[in-house]
Amino acid sequence: MAPELQGFTRHWASDFQGNSGSLPDGHRWESVNRGPNSDGNNEDQTFIKDDTSVVCQDGEQLIICPAYDGEKWTSARLYCKKDFHAPDNRIMIIQAQLKVSKASEKLQSGVWPSFWLLGKSYRKGGDASWPGCGEIDIFENAAGKPYSIPALHFQLDRVRMRGGKGHKADFNRGEWHTWAIRIDRKSSNGNWKDEEIQFLLDGKQYFKVAGRDIGDRTAWESLAHQPVFPILQVAVGTNWDGGSEPNEGTRHMGENFNLKKDIT
Repeated sequence: MAPELQGFTRHWASDFQGNSGSLPDGHRWESVNRGPNSDGNNEDQTFIKDDTSVVCQDGEQLIICPAYDGEKWTSARLYCKKDFHAPDNRIMIIQAQLKVSKASEKLQSGVWPSFWLLGKSYRKGGDASWPGCGEIDIFENAAGKPYSIPALHFQLDRVRMRGGKGHKADFNRGEWHTWAIRIDRKSSNGNWKDEEIQFLLDGKQYFKVAGRDIGDRTAWESLAHQPVFPILQVAVGTNWDGGSEPNEGTRHMGENFNLKKDIT
């Protein structure tokens, strides 16, 4: 069951309860068909819809595990069907319990799991609306590295704010961790410049961005005021933190890599 947080009301949770090998609840999650974003992200995989070879439930967890058929990579991206909004003078937390493979780095080149948010305007505008729709990367990791780096994307000129190596969050692979963002519109006394987006690992804040750091009200509102929806995925091939591509080690590691997700 999703945990209760003191001082907060739980409005929604997905525990991924289902028979082993079953697809996630289609009333809550939409799996998408999408080709690789090779120009911007150096991806190789194709996201495929409703295919248990790359995504399935297993008891009370969801498993996403990319597959290679000798010619191409396939994997899964899931859009949450519900939008979440932090009203004025309130605090909202969105979180997931995640576990990534502890296989060695030499076997995970190019494997890129992530848990992130897009602004609701993306649902109508699609890729053409990015990054003005706003994007918050809660958990992003690749190539078997033992850390995540927070990132925000916003505005139409493709401005990006990233936490950088100085704000990376180290974690132990192969263990469950809770990754979260807290959008705080309560402590600002109505001043958008004092509102904050806080990044947390296992309940501890490791990075934050305030409206004044962004410096543009429209851009800030795309991140902190409009409704957002969560996305769960594992890509293959990445430009993250220097980039990496799948190699022979990646192709032959089989079930040794996956991203297990509980509660969001």
